[in-house]
Amino acid sequence: MDSYYEPDQERNVGDAEKRELHQQNALTALILSIIGLAIFFLPVGNIAGLVLSIIGWTKSRTNRIYARENDLTESGQNSAAWVCGLIGTILNAFTIIIMVLAMIALAGIAAYSFRFIQAVPGFSYGEFAVPDTLMNTIRWVV
Repeated sequence: MDSYYEPDQERNVGDAEKRELHQQNALTALILSIIGLAIFFLPVGNIAGLVLSIIGWTKSRTNRIYARENDLTESGQNSAAWVCGLIGTILNAFTIIIMVLAMIALAGIAAYSFRFIQAVPGFSYGEFAVPDTLMNTIRWVV
């Protein structure tokens, strides 16, 4: 008998073992979801938080289906894992999208600033001279 659950295999297990398997999967999903949600509050690591939240959310969803198929009552841990995974997924994805948009906006502002500095007639760069290769790259991007 395998020590892990595969939905495609028929297993002869008693109700106690089914409940125990459901509880173990619920606890695993809850831990992953809580870690994924907690990583959201760290300054970096949103991608790892997103991955952990998605894994916890989907694991709790498959565990919910397993409970329904085997006529088990869904555990509170599994419901909490589903909610934490969903919230963690939404928050981490939103943060990643905002960070990408902010980087694009900052790159655009920087490119526009270099273009404006080049366009000012009689402007002396002094010690803030921009290399020609960088300016050519910025002109090509903009």
